[in-house]
Amino acid sequence: MHHVYRVALALALLILLSLPAASLAQPQPALLRVIHAAPTAPAVDVYANGVPILRNLAFFALSEYLALPPGQYTIQVTPANAGLDDAFLTGGWLLTNNTHYTLMAVSTIENVGGVLEIDNQNAPPPGQARVKLYHTVPDAPPIDVKLAGTGTSVLRALPFTGSAALTVPAGTYQFDITPAGSPTVIYTTPPLRFEPDWGYTLTAVGFLEQPGTFGVRSHVDFTAPAAAATAPAPQAAERVYVAELRPLNTSVTEQPATGTARFTLSGDTLTLQVNAQGLYPGTMHLQHYHGFVDGQDATCPPAVADANSDGFIDLVETQPFTGITLVPLHDDPASLEIQVPTYPIAGDPGGAINYAQTVSVNALESALLSTHGIADLALEQRTVFLHGVNPNANLPESVQSLPNVPAQVTLPVACGEIVRVQ
Repeated sequence: MHHVYRVALALALLILLSLPAASLAQPQPALLRVIHAAPTAPAVDVYANGVPILRNLAFFALSEYLALPPGQYTIQVTPANAGLDDAFLTGGWLLTNNTHYTLMAVSTIENVGGVLEIDNQNAPPPGQARVKLYHTVPDAPPIDVKLAGTGTSVLRALPFTGSAALTVPAGTYQFDITPAGSPTVIYTTPPLRFEPDWGYTLTAVGFLEQPGTFGVRSHVDFTAPAAAATAPAPQAAERVYVAELRPLNTSVTEQPATGTARFTLSGDTLTLQVNAQGLYPGTMHLQHYHGFVDGQDATCPPAVADANSDGFIDLVETQPFTGITLVPLHDDPASLEIQVPTYPIAGDPGGAINYAQTVSVNALESALLSTHGIADLALEQRTVFLHGVNPNANLPESVQSLPNVPAQVTLPVACGEIVRVQ
């Protein structure tokens, strides 16, 4: 009997040792992100099998991908800080290894549904960008998506809770959204920049019949893979940096502010661009990049930055995380003047700004050196902020600002950390 046992054990070990290493490795996780697209729902918490995986996800927000062990999950969505007893969405889904998923929480709080989509994370053809659009507007009919001002459709008859993907040449686009088969434009996006070999998500959210709630959120899903280290560096190549702007202080903004800031270095020229939406319309919005003068990396402020617990992250409370205001994004960045009347004004509807300016790198670095003792731009150590809410917004006296400047003007509404992409 013992002999048989030893033989069986030896055979089992031989089989185990003969397996390829990959088969012995732990399975790769499933990757899940969540879109909060229920217009009347508050900020939410998300639970997986009773464990919180996301906290305080605001309407219009799209989370980053979260790594979860593959398996069967009960996903529940609750009002933020409310607990599982108040869940208004409960659903069961199987998440498999090495697969990217997007869960859409859609419709109103009285009837919230969940739709799970599998995301394609493969690189598009060279020089192209992959764009996926979600329709989460409960009172909108099926929609067509057209190149702005042309009537040329790129997507047709996309229904509520539907999604569709397309591949387009890299470039800057604006899209008109119309009811399917109709020429009537119900929304035009701000200019959207699609980089070669990148992937993007566009989400149509809000209510069609409630002005100020409808909009399209743009999100970067993946960037181009880094070039091989052995590849020769192009001569005098442009260097491109991007900050994806995410909303802050959404309890007082009428819709979350999102967008992209882009910095292009070519020789002695720095081109500054900001394309954003969701800002309070008809109002000038301060925008700057921030950083530390001692070489630290700046980051966007987390929730704990609200040091006085008044429910707002004000300008002063950002400084331990982001440093000081360094460069204003207005008509004369090299002046480093902060309080000037030449920042962009958000358009109506949609609260969009589309800013572009060029500046001499030498002039800007000289100004930074003389004013702050900083020898170079160090863009990858900086953050970008957009500021400003409704001038009549009711803010508590505890919200801090610049001297003699109302807190409504300086309250941060979006932040992004600058990363090099080319």
